Amino acid sequence: MQETFAEIYEAVDQVIRRGGYLNIVLSAEFKHRAEVHFVVKGTVEHYFELKFLIEALAPKKVKPALVSLLLPALFMLKYSDIPRFAVTSGAVEFAGKRFGAGVKGFVNAVLKNVDKIPPLTGKKELEARLNAPYFLVEALEKDGFDAEKILRPEKSRLVHFRLGKKGSPKDLEGLGALESSEAGGWFSEPDKRLSALNSEGKISFISPSSMECVNAFGNIAGKSFLDVAAAPGGKSVYASDKGAAVTAGDIHPHRVELIKSYARRTGAIINALTNDATIFRSDWEGAFDCVLVDAPCMGLGVVGARPDVTLNRSPSDIETISRLQKGILSVSSRYVKPGGKLVYSTCSLLKAESSAIISDFVQNNDEFRILNYKNNCEFGRYIMPDDRWDGFFVSVTERR
Repeated sequence: MQETFAEIYEAVDQVIRRGGYLNIVLSAEFKHRAEVHFVVKGTVEHYFELKFLIEALAPKKVKPALVSLLLPALFMLKYSDIPRFAVTSGAVEFAGKRFGAGVKGFVNAVLKNVDKIPPLTGKKELEARLNAPYFLVEALEKDGFDAEKILRPEKSRLVHFRLGKKGSPKDLEGLGALESSEAGGWFSEPDKRLSALNSEGKISFISPSSMECVNAFGNIAGKSFLDVAAAPGGKSVYASDKGAAVTAGDIHPHRVELIKSYARRTGAIINALTNDATIFRSDWEGAFDCVLVDAPCMGLGVVGARPDVTLNRSPSDIETISRLQKGILSVSSRYVKPGGKLVYSTCSLLKAESSAIISDFVQNNDEFRILNYKNNCEFGRYIMPDDRWDGFFVSVTERR
């Protein structure tokens, strides 16, 4: 159990205390892979509940490094079939080795008293149930959304993928329960053959919502296409497969390498380069038929796949991110040719990050007009999260 606890602790600590992305942290190699994935993901999905338990059980503030041990230990006690004595003794012994013998009694007392805590009520109960800070719940409800449906979306075993230019319908023969999606891809039960086809570049795993960001441009064959915040590259590769001449940028060099790797695997031809989307480039002015701004956002539409997006958030984040989005959109709009299209998308549903951004943009840029691509609001289309689709906002405009 000691080895397992060590791996679990390091992974949880990276996500909770050091701000690592859950999907990237779990992509590492683990000796006890199944146990680590179950406990770490479960700990993140129940973070607020477990945090409140620690606050109730510990009379004094607990050092953040020790919290990263108590969180998964409490998760295992509440949500796993591992014998209680094994969890408690394993956590206590690991704590002694990692933090010194002096903490063993404290860890033992916390874990043994977990069942004595009364049920949570009020705001704490809501935060624990939805695994999000109250200000986000309040913001979603104020915008007219059902916060529970967004923050606790239905889950499905189905995966979504599309055929790449290396693949053909024959590659899908023998796969059971295939169902076509509105976006042009396929839903399927998980299958090892799909993983192999993905490795060979014949298919790409991509959400239907992400595909709709590219579909919103219409026919892009032969057109110049700029993806200003492209990593890891799924939308750029899809645009290339649809016949566009694609330029893909990202501010981080290591993320540009992700785009290049994606393109190599699938055979897509993409000009991927490091670029700060907030800084205007004169050589790109009026140079592109299509510009995609899939902006950095709070990510509330993808909580089902990324439960860590609600962690370590503060109310000021909404204003900070919306200001960044406005800046990127303003700069990127200058790259669109007259008659060209600009698509703004986010995997978040907060109006401050979605319709309010476009409303402000068109009011201050009268050379752009909103086009209709399955619009269900004045400024674009909200795709609500469910067991198959991620939550997205997509708006397409045209430069006159």
